[in-house]
Amino acid sequence: MKLFKRQRREPASTRSKPTRRRRMRVETLENRRVLAANFVTVDITGDTVMLSGDTNANEIEIWQDSRRAFSPSESFTIKAAENSETMFVDSAGLVIGDTFQSPVNVAIHNINIDFGQGGADSVEFVGLDQSDTDASTLDGMLTIITNGEAEVSLSDLEVETLLVSHQDDDDIGTTTLTDVVVSGDDVSMAGTRNFFSTHIESGGGGSVITILDSNLKGGLSISNDGLVDFSGPIVHMMNPTGAADVIKITNTDIGELLVLDPQNVLEIYNGDGGSRTTLERDNATDPSRIRGNVVITNEAGFDEVSFSGINIWGSSDIENGAGDFLHGSSIMIFNESIIGSDLLEGGRLNVVNGDGDDRLTIEESRLPSGIIVNNGNDHDTNTIIIGKAGDVALPAERTIIGGNTLAGSVIQFANGDGNERLSIINTDLRGLVDIGLSGGDDSVNMSDVIVDGALNIGNTENIRPAFVDDLFTDLGIAGADDGDDGLGNDRVTLEDVMVTAGTFIDLGDDQDRVDLIDTIDFGPRAIINGGDDSGDTLDRSELSSVMTNVALDGFRNHIN
Repeated sequence: MKLFKRQRREPASTRSKPTRRRRMRVETLENRRVLAANFVTVDITGDTVMLSGDTNANEIEIWQDSRRAFSPSESFTIKAAENSETMFVDSAGLVIGDTFQSPVNVAIHNINIDFGQGGADSVEFVGLDQSDTDASTLDGMLTIITNGEAEVSLSDLEVETLLVSHQDDDDIGTTTLTDVVVSGDDVSMAGTRNFFSTHIESGGGGSVITILDSNLKGGLSISNDGLVDFSGPIVHMMNPTGAADVIKITNTDIGELLVLDPQNVLEIYNGDGGSRTTLERDNATDPSRIRGNVVITNEAGFDEVSFSGINIWGSSDIENGAGDFLHGSSIMIFNESIIGSDLLEGGRLNVVNGDGDDRLTIEESRLPSGIIVNNGNDHDTNTIIIGKAGDVALPAERTIIGGNTLAGSVIQFANGDGNERLSIINTDLRGLVDIGLSGGDDSVNMSDVIVDGALNIGNTENIRPAFVDDLFTDLGIAGADDGDDGLGNDRVTLEDVMVTAGTFIDLGDDQDRVDLIDTIDFGPRAIINGGDDSGDTLDRSELSSVMTNVALDGFRNHIN
């Protein structure tokens, strides 16, 4: 509103010279706010509230408003965030104010927010009547589209379908879900990729995604490598180039409605740049599960994947692209995590790493259906550490891999041409254990290990018995080193190892070494072949047990 008042005119006898009459305009604070506002257009189409913003920073807060009459369960209040310059206008451009309330005679089931014009937007969805304990409920779809360094925060909310899209290919978008329930079970597909009832994506500018204490019943898909067009036939528009993506999912149940039809329930695709993905349960009594298969695919860059205390019912497929100029990728599984099930068929952990010095650590955890690791045919130094030693003061739980009761388990490590390092300690391996040496100077150390099955190291095609070949056939895989010459100066150290079904080791070409320490039970039959090259050495000087049913061949040097 504009207010006007006249200047008082002085008597003519007191004026030194003629003056003109002047008017002074005085604006209210509200009027100034309208003039400087960032406008959000509100339109209602059927049962959907449509919000569209301008290129400025649009900042809003939404909640289900049960205090309103007639249809409290379907009424929503949308308000400009505190201290923001956001104002609402209708489709005709008329100013509504800093608060919009849906009409009480219209049932709202969907909210579509399109802030894709740019700006550092902020969208916050809070609990019922702005409560910190009671959830707002939207029994349809919540769509939030941003473009710019935007923040989306959803808490104490139950919704049927959720789509958050940060479309900027330069700025980082932030999404936070806290105590959110997504109850829909719709699954869409494009090629080999699934898109679930909770979908979060970014256009390549990088993203920070935090999900805490939530229940995503229909699964979760995250596409940080490009956007998805859901308007017609689903098309994923690839854009892998971007900044680092950071994903942290804590105490969150995923895939409850998909458990009867075993399938992927969590798919994460990160673009170029160093990505960090963490799945964790920080409370031992928290009942959250990932109730199906997990797929994590990272493009080029130094990527980190961490599972802490997590329980994954299905299989997990982790693929890391080439590392950066300093190092490769890192995978850490610890704190009593469980990957796969010992009662359900399948559920194996499959890891594929590209170029770079990659690292895999598994300690104090269980992988009932086994693991297959392929570190690629590169010349880098990859490190795999299985198990944790512990001590008297702070003992460590044994790591257990394999043992599925319905299907055979395999524990296979296929290494490339680099200098690979494999260390297994305080661990039970249940099934066929197959360790590849391939090219490079590789090192295998096993200490305090029980192999409930057959132990196969190197290319053993010429020495292993038929039952080992049958195991490979039944599992549908080949030996990690089948057809390989085993180049490189390899070293195998066994200390306090017990094998139940037999031990078969062939170190191939070049100068290799086997060290046998303390007590070793090779099983009912064992064949160890050094390769018959100059420098091949067998060291039994620290062996305290008697070797029975063991055939030794191809060692030029014996240290007894």
